[in-house]
Amino acid sequence: TNPLLRLKDFAERISRGELETQINIKTRDEIGDLAGAFNKMSADMHKTISSLDQEISERKKAEDEIKSNYQVQTVLNKLLKKLQK
Repeated sequence: TNPLLRLKDFAERISRGELETQINIKTRDEIGDLAGAFNKMSADMHKTISSLDQEISERKKAEDEIKSNYQVQTVLNKLLKKLQK
């Protein structure tokens, strides 16, 4: 098929979030260069999104720990007030 049509289809797949795919166009011209740039862009976007997903996961875990610590602190403060009476 036409390399430009393949690039268009590949760009549409990227826009749908299919970032693990690569396009195989090995021409030694501008189209081949563009295909290589698309492959790099797709891989870089996948890496960035994976990194962001990891960061979100770590922040959620930290938030849960903070909430848990706050709850423990609240209970301990209530107990301390009762003991001081």
